[in-house]
Amino acid sequence: MRTQMSSPLILEVYVMSKLQGKPHVLTFYDAGLEHNYVFMVMQLAGKSLEQLFYESKVGFSLGTTARLGVQCLEAIHDLHMVGFVHRNITPSNFVLGNERENYRTVYIIDFAMSRQFADMKTGVWNLPRAKCCFCGTVRYASPHAHNGLEQSCRDDLWSLFYMLVEFALGKLPWQHETDLDAAGFIKQTIRPNDLLGPLPKPFYEFMEGLERLTYTSIPDYAWFISKLEDVCSMVNCSKTDKYEWEDEEEKYC
Repeated sequence: MRTQMSSPLILEVYVMSKLQGKPHVLTFYDAGLEHNYVFMVMQLAGKSLEQLFYESKVGFSLGTTARLGVQCLEAIHDLHMVGFVHRNITPSNFVLGNERENYRTVYIIDFAMSRQFADMKTGVWNLPRAKCCFCGTVRYASPHAHNGLEQSCRDDLWSLFYMLVEFALGKLPWQHETDLDAAGFIKQTIRPNDLLGPLPKPFYEFMEGLERLTYTSIPDYAWFISKLEDVCSMVNCSKTDKYEWEDEEEKYC
């Protein structure tokens, strides 16, 4: 007897098919059920940003953090433009390419927790549910996710922001807090200075931009990207500069 594919895999396949051809999405080849095993075949990828971050032991430079952030934002933008929110933006869900021509390209993966927030053809948004179960990863979840609110575009950007702060500083104030309520309380009450510390002004402006977003906001992705590009300019870093993991003997911005 053949069993149907699980719902998470069906969702994964559907979202990936909607995103095929986008620069930060891996090529999808096939999926199905064979001998009671569910399978999915996609382009081979390299290490995740989580792996690279932990291997660094001290975090990433500002130049690397900002450049990775630009690519991640571009990937998130493409997902949002087909009407889906990821709901689990973490360093483990971004990977690098595995070939000579794409080894510096960041790809977004794992759409099993994604949810459609709008029909982008009609522009009609789904009505938010009154109360939602927590969905995501405690360390990177947005303040709204901790409050049981429906997630939308803003929440993916909050998660990315926390991810970039962790990259730049090496850790977050709630780094080892696993309790959902405790981590949420810190996120909702912490002052920008206590979260961002010595990070340059564009990080503070990025956070201010996030705080202005509502459930139905379509973020100005270009503006958020410009804040990260400002960071690159401040540290004199270009897109062609090497990342830390490419050559340990080099110095990086």
